Amino acid sequence: MRILVDGDSCPADRRILLQRVAQRTNSLLIFALQRTMRMKQPPFPLTLCDNVDNYLLREARPEDVVITRDLPLAAQLVGGGIMVIDFCGRTLSSLYIAEDFARRTDMTQQTSSRHRSNTSMKGCRKQFADALDRLARR
Repeated sequence: MRILVDGDSCPADRRILLQRVAQRTNSLLIFALQRTMRMKQPPFPLTLCDNVDNYLLREARPEDVVITRDLPLAAQLVGGGIMVIDFCGRTLSSLYIAEDFARRTDMTQQTSSRHRSNTSMKGCRKQFADALDRLARR
């Protein structure tokens, strides 16, 4: 199994969790980036590319896991049979993505900036770690 990560949007604390799981499961961890990370020497391979979405769409295979918060990208990957989770550990199914798009559309129509559909990244670190543990067992 390979773990492909949309590295441009990956929170720093998730990188550490990902590295631990990749080492424990002997999985290849690949961070696809459009810009470099602010790290001295990252302990995992970085793939710099012009378009991260295109790279992930081209490289992901059904036995891989892709981690991203980009829902349009996730929709395309899921449609191709790729398992996708977000940085809060949620498995992004076609149904989840459709419901989230609908929720965002409703919120846009209400023109309310007080509400947010995304869970706080700080509040979901444990859920992400739990999801990675489930991946390690599959």
